[in-house]
Amino acid sequence: MNRFLFALLLLLPLPAFAWGDDGHRILCAVAWADLQPLARARVQDLLAIQTPEEFSELCLWADRYRDTHPETRRWHGVSVAAGQLKVDPLRDCDETWSCAIVQIKRDLGLMNGNAGREEKADALKFLMHFVGDIHEPLHVTNAGSGIGYAIHGTYFGRETNMHDLWDSDIIAAENKPWPELAMELHKGITNAQRAAWVVSTPEDWANESLMLTQRPEMKFVEAKDFTWGEAYQRANVTVVRERLQRAGVRLSYAINETLGAAGEFAP
Repeated sequence: MNRFLFALLLLLPLPAFAWGDDGHRILCAVAWADLQPLARARVQDLLAIQTPEEFSELCLWADRYRDTHPETRRWHGVSVAAGQLKVDPLRDCDETWSCAIVQIKRDLGLMNGNAGREEKADALKFLMHFVGDIHEPLHVTNAGSGIGYAIHGTYFGRETNMHDLWDSDIIAAENKPWPELAMELHKGITNAQRAAWVVSTPEDWANESLMLTQRPEMKFVEAKDFTWGEAYQRANVTVVRERLQRAGVRLSYAINETLGAAGEFAP
């Protein structure tokens, strides 16, 4: 499987990007490497792509779509009722705004159903992105606590905010091109981890993220202004890396289950 990631590393230019984009590229590169041959062929056909680079870039599509469709903004996370430590889709994903949990299930339903080719392609692109979003802790927070944009400080001497720190800065501090980091993360996943991680639901993924916001090491609940660096990086980078691994494994599993089954496929 790693030959796909190795080829990507050789072919891509290697400037540094923010984790807001690179996190999605990384987890989608991990997912691509775990796709079954039949599922990968169907993804290539449905999205009119050939390479892992194209697949990873399409993982950013939902953010670009949101720029011109602001009604989809709430689809990228879950706003959990204040004071609650567990996600309840009936409570937290109202019909008007929806949330990432509902949209992930909707996208899987469209891919499994009789939707047209374009609708299925859009559903897959949304799925690729939302699985990533729901694994980022600050995309699943309690209402009233915010999502970190109002918490300002510096990280390794650079001005930032709490949300961007988790979206971008922790991974950027690894100082590795994203294809290299994707290959490293994919190589580090064991079969036992894969087996454990896929026995889960989108609600489980959201609850994992919500609980991570309560970790003392994250300092989200009590954070105000901050000046952080190496100590914070050591305390949290392993969490970020595993969230990317889990998201990639779960995305590939969802696609394999949906598009990898034997039998006729009607895009």
